[in-house]
Amino acid sequence: MVEEMELLFTKEGMKVRKRVSMPFTGDGWHEELVSYEEIARRDGIKLTVGKIEPDIERGVLKGLKFQVTDYQESKKKDNTGVPRRSNVKGIEIRGDFIKTGSCKGILVETANWLIDEKLLTEKDMPLDVGGSRRYLINMKPIHKDDTPFTKERKILKNGWYIETNLDCPTCIGYARRMLEKCGLSGDDLRVIGFPIV
Repeated sequence: MVEEMELLFTKEGMKVRKRVSMPFTGDGWHEELVSYEEIARRDGIKLTVGKIEPDIERGVLKGLKFQVTDYQESKKKDNTGVPRRSNVKGIEIRGDFIKTGSCKGILVETANWLIDEKLLTEKDMPLDVGGSRRYLINMKPIHKDDTPFTKERKILKNGWYIETNLDCPTCIGYARRMLEKCGLSGDDLRVIGFPIV
């Protein structure tokens, strides 16, 4: 049973010291070092601090010691809905997490999000994000040079067509340009779990 806990925050990480009372062996200290990267991956940490003391060595502050009376840790999701410890792939736009397993899905789900938010409307059609021959989105699957969208076209939730015959970096780039065309910042899109961003 843990009777007392101290957290010492240093430049190396958080040193956790627990005083444990064990049958037969009595009281003892258990100590481990937790990196700040590991702390950042956790969510839902709650603690009650009774006292904070500086750890000073030869006049130099080496860390801060927190005497903790209660410590709880949960595996809740963060405010985006993305589990912190997972292999989930998807996108986040202005705090909304949307799960998708493919690069083409990044493009499609960005467009669907803009449609849901009423930021991408019929007056924006056809949507041109640059180039001499192609539209990115159109109400009919026809490009500006009158060629049809490729067989890899997707139909958005409102029935419009989106060209997805693109590689991963281009899908991400076009998703950001779509946001900009609709008055947002390309930085409003966060890509999660994909090796190419």
